Amino acid sequence: MHLDVGNGHYIYFEEYGNPAGVPILFIHGGPGLGCSEGDKVFFDPDKFHVIFIDQRGCGKSIPKGELAFNTTEDLLVDMISVLDFLNIEQVVVFGGSWGATLAILLAAKYSNRVIKLIIRGFFSATSECMRIYLRGEIRTTHPENWERVSSFVPSVWKGREAEFYFMAINEKVDNYQLLGQEWARYGLSLSRKYFAKGEVDQIMTVGTVDYDRIRIELHYALNHCFISESHVFDQAVNVSAPTTIIHGRYDYICPLEDAMRLDSILIDSTLKIADGGHSTSDPEIKKALFEELNQLQFKN
Repeated sequence: MHLDVGNGHYIYFEEYGNPAGVPILFIHGGPGLGCSEGDKVFFDPDKFHVIFIDQRGCGKSIPKGELAFNTTEDLLVDMISVLDFLNIEQVVVFGGSWGATLAILLAAKYSNRVIKLIIRGFFSATSECMRIYLRGEIRTTHPENWERVSSFVPSVWKGREAEFYFMAINEKVDNYQLLGQEWARYGLSLSRKYFAKGEVDQIMTVGTVDYDRIRIELHYALNHCFISESHVFDQAVNVSAPTTIIHGRYDYICPLEDAMRLDSILIDSTLKIADGGHSTSDPEIKKALFEELNQLQFKN
């Protein structure tokens, strides 16, 4: 179903599970990723009432890939608009990576609507964190990954690799499809603790590249996610809901130190460090998420 949220945006949302179950708001990552059928694997449909929302320009929301009127504040307001439309007063919020960022900001701004937070792979949206992914600081742990993705960038764009990829994909230059595949491959290759030899290439061969997703991802990243430096940490002091942070010890995209800093700021939080990377497909990350969800009880 779509909800008209103004300025030409229609947000897609879906209810899943038992309407009388524990209400959960699922916040997807990215930015730009959208929800998928695979996200439902975490939720027992007899126990949970899950609200899946595709953020502006993402997934089935329309217009797909739209960048205008697409900021972090817009996304927060959209979530509350969907909950209001469904007459849902309070929810458990479940989000990973960029979804964890939004979960903290939502719970800080609308504290009366959030019962609990379960977040994974916390993305702090600080300049230091974004430099790892966008500015090549990942070369300290994954030099070959950065060497590959930067090798497609003309010399005049060196040092501005992310800007080049955004320009090429946004303007659909002649080789934008190849560049989109390479940027998607780059992100995938950093997401897990371990990939078997040739596994990344196999996944890329089977999957399809969503160029709009990459546009939105880079649109947000190059605009510092439309928030000030340390905004997420500054807002965390206003989060009153009990929070569980699940973070991979080998998360190369979002440093464990940021999760530890968040844990030290929150009023009521538990940090669980798992033997994994950034992705929910890492077995120990998935196990920790299931364990946390299994502790939730029916609301009645």
